[in-house]
Amino acid sequence: MDAIRQQYEKTTLLKEGCQAADFTAEKYAGGSVRLSDNRGKVVLLNFWGSWCGPCLRELAPGMLPARLKQFEGNDRFLYLPVAYKDSRESLDKFFATEKGRTDYAYLRTATALDADKEIFNRYATQGVPRLFVIGADGKILLGTLGFVEEELDKVEAIIRQALEMAP
Repeated sequence: MDAIRQQYEKTTLLKEGCQAADFTAEKYAGGSVRLSDNRGKVVLLNFWGSWCGPCLRELAPGMLPARLKQFEGNDRFLYLPVAYKDSRESLDKFFATEKGRTDYAYLRTATALDADKEIFNRYATQGVPRLFVIGADGKILLGTLGFVEEELDKVEAIIRQALEMAP
């Protein structure tokens, strides 16, 4: 855990207390999303890759999605997965697989594209999976690197706390 935290410190450009970098991204399912349009909401920004084993373990049904279920329907919360280094074509292939159609189908509508790493490079220099909890004021409340189940508990608690404090 200490090694992961050291790597996080070394590779993260925007840390807790920093203003989240704004971006506009095309969504896999069509349309676009702009982070600043969601000011006033608590946002979970999730950089992942379809080729990344730890990302897929984190995104498996019993992990991150199970913890986020309690926030479904809360209009003051946005889950925003961003496909790091994945093109639309690579995601087409991923979502065409058995697991892509079942375990990860929920990502189809929410995922934003970042094939050229333009968005990711505003937040960090390397390493996924990576989560950022962004408060209603646009500031980063928590960042994580890698898949560590205990970190998901922390993410869930910070989101819950931020929603309680959000206007």
